[in-house]
Amino acid sequence: MLLVPTWVGRRLDVNCTSVGKALLAFTHEDELEEIVQLKSFPKRNDNTITSPSALKRELARVRTMGYSIDDEEDEIGERCVGAPIFDADSAIVAAISVAGTVSQVPSERIPALANSVKRTAAQISSRLGNIWKGSEVRAAEAGSSG
Repeated sequence: MLLVPTWVGRRLDVNCTSVGKALLAFTHEDELEEIVQLKSFPKRNDNTITSPSALKRELARVRTMGYSIDDEEDEIGERCVGAPIFDADSAIVAAISVAGTVSQVPSERIPALANSVKRTAAQISSRLGNIWKGSEVRAAEAGSSG
């Protein structure tokens, strides 16, 4: 069993967590650019993405796939799969994830887990009044200056 120490109000880094990457990936481009350029990203271990250009490439992948992965980027031995949650105005408001050890979440299970997390995120978004459009439309909206 994996015990992830957490508490209400705990802050996690956006560059190395699946929830953080899901939130950033669907942030409007102007706000994202400001965050990426003004923030220095802590290095948790050798897997952590710390360069703005590498993070932007990862966020583009998240927008395309509709889910994010923390592949031992925050903690060695842990892997997480996350997905974004949108409100009635299609604004990113939250994200959810599943977490486990690398043996509990092996690479070959990621696609199935991602589908489950995306489906759950879509259901939550729907309860918030959002009509789920899919990641392709969301990516276009995130890139608009709107």
